[in-house]
Amino acid sequence: MKTFKSLTVFIIVILVSVLACKKEAETIIPPPPTITSETDHFFSDNVEAAIQNFTVDLANPIQVIGTNGTQITINSSSFVNIDGSVVTGNIEFELIEAQTNKDMLMLNRPTFTNNGRLLVSGGIIYVNATQNGESLSLNPSSSVDVRMPVVSSNPMFGMEVFTGSDDGNGVFAWDSTSLPILNPNDTATYSFLLPDVGWINCDYFYNSNDPLTQMQVILPTGFDGSNSIVMVYYANINSASTLYDGTPNDGIFDLGISYSSPVGMMVKFVVLAEVSGQWSWHVTASTPTSMNHVETIPSMTNAPDQQTAAALIQAAL
Repeated sequence: MKTFKSLTVFIIVILVSVLACKKEAETIIPPPPTITSETDHFFSDNVEAAIQNFTVDLANPIQVIGTNGTQITINSSSFVNIDGSVVTGNIEFELIEAQTNKDMLMLNRPTFTNNGRLLVSGGIIYVNATQNGESLSLNPSSSVDVRMPVVSSNPMFGMEVFTGSDDGNGVFAWDSTSLPILNPNDTATYSFLLPDVGWINCDYFYNSNDPLTQMQVILPTGFDGSNSIVMVYYANINSASTLYDGTPNDGIFDLGISYSSPVGMMVKFVVLAEVSGQWSWHVTASTPTSMNHVETIPSMTNAPDQQTAAALIQAAL
């Protein structure tokens, strides 16, 4: 009997160990393949070039004004360091402004939420603060006030503030803070309290009774996710999106799982590529999206360099 009990315990221990190992093995998810090409750096280069740098003295409240007219009021106690202490003295402050969907497209800041809902943007900013190379955070007991100029002839009402981030796999999306725009009847500026450092977007959810659809873009042979970028420019609203080569390098790009776009939207599909040192581009004519929309790019147009291709794309939008 004692031998039987010992054998039973031994079997149970072995089974538990096997099941635990199996469970642990099943939870291991291999990382996505790393693709290195010149187009990988296209967006990061554009972001870097768009940064405006300011040295801010926190001795008194100060207003930073961006080149596009964004006004940011920083109080003396607006920032804290890593240990939570209020920062004093000079800090380095970074600002990016992107009020149009052309700018958003070139910075790879698609106007979709992280659960796949399309947004209409009133403008995007990026803010960052450091002191002696150390990243700073917002002081929860203070505030940073933002006034973003309205660039559209038709101000958008009922907007909210969103924060944006990359999911680690190159997909950028926005998350609602549920913070409304202050002074909603102001037709000249969108005013709000900065919810965090990083990427901030003023938006409202695009709502319609139109059905939703996936979009696919098929590139010519030799063009795929290892050397090409595919984007969508919404012609009638201040929105943009990025498409992804989900099956690595098969040249078929889509919005990704759980993402969709309303049927009937007027869009232009944009492609930028670099193959063996040769840059090329293509922008389609404005076209309405159909259910299960598939857009085949017939050919690419060569350009002497990345900057020229980007300029030609923006001129075609």
